[in-house]
Amino acid sequence: MNGKNMTEIELALEAVNNALLMAMCGEILQAIYDSEINYSISSPCWDGGFTAQLGGEFDSDRIVNDNCYKLVDAVKWIMEKVFEQYPESTFTQKYKPILKSRERLIKGPKNEGFGAENQKISNQWP
Repeated sequence: MNGKNMTEIELALEAVNNALLMAMCGEILQAIYDSEINYSISSPCWDGGFTAQLGGEFDSDRIVNDNCYKLVDAVKWIMEKVFEQYPESTFTQKYKPILKSRERLIKGPKNEGFGAENQKISNQWP
């Protein structure tokens, strides 16, 4: 979700999901490290947000995102890239099913729960 044209329910879910992700941040980053996947998160200057990088400094296939304004955005981005680039990693095998089940809980049963107008909610992260 990007914050534009979001309903109050979507904004509340986004806030809850970000809080849950931040609570799990250390566990998530440690699990990526334990999967022997290189990543880094840095803050080049106090008002410049965060830079997230997947791959080592000298890896030819490293991917960099310097548009993360919050730490939670950097962690989400790294997770997405790990899922894409390392589908067989122990991290992906452990966390992707957990996150997919949370996505189903957030969406709710079809045409029930939050109502049909809110079934478009598809936040992928905890």
